[in-house]
Amino acid sequence: MRILSISALTLAAALSVGAASAQSINPGVAQIAALIGVSANDYSLSQLIEIQDAIDAGDQEKADFLLANKRGASLSSSGASVSAGAEHLAKLVGVAPGSYSIGDLALLADIKDGNSDVDAGFVLSRADRGASDLSVNSAGKLQLAASLGVNANDYTLSQLVAMDAVKHQAD
Repeated sequence: MRILSISALTLAAALSVGAASAQSINPGVAQIAALIGVSANDYSLSQLIEIQDAIDAGDQEKADFLLANKRGASLSSSGASVSAGAEHLAKLVGVAPGSYSIGDLALLADIKDGNSDVDAGFVLSRADRGASDLSVNSAGKLQLAASLGVNANDYTLSQLVAMDAVKHQAD
């Protein structure tokens, strides 16, 4: 019954249209916030629903994270901080939230909708692009770092290229 009432409140909040100013709180949103025990001013409707879902699922860690990040990020299944929009887009295209950049997710959505000639496998194979460039040491990056006399783990590829340009400019 509680899920039905939350669903009904969510529908009421989403469908209600008023002539109130932008600063007023939608009564449906206020009611959902009251059920959770938080201020409606601090969370969007989607965040309130996500918080309630976490509470209903017994995922206290996720609920605590969401409550601590007012109008902020959501938590991916891997525990990484991911925006609610990125998490939604990842679910839409069927990949794990936090695994791909927003650009890759948008491209995957275009591919799924038939609006791109790019192969989905090509995009999906680039999952490591979300990782820090510091952790990716290609042979070229290692060779460039060695030629500069520095540790490849301490610099991004972009930093190494800039250092190389400065070195060759001085020559």
